[in-house]
Amino acid sequence: MEGLGGGGYTHMLDSLDVKKGGNMIEYQDEDPQVLELYLAELAKSGIKFNMDTKKTVED
Repeated sequence: MEGLGGGGYTHMLDSLDVKKGGNMIEYQDEDPQVLELYLAELAKSGIKFNMDTKKTVED
């Protein structure tokens, strides 16, 4: 934790949407190319993608 500069609070870094002042990007706001790259890397390793990409987060 110390190496990340979080002082023990690094587990809280992704808990707030960027729209609300945090640093977490919600799936629906993510650049579609990120998912494409991720799927390509999974395929290279023979790993099956099984996440529901249709879910949305309610405020």
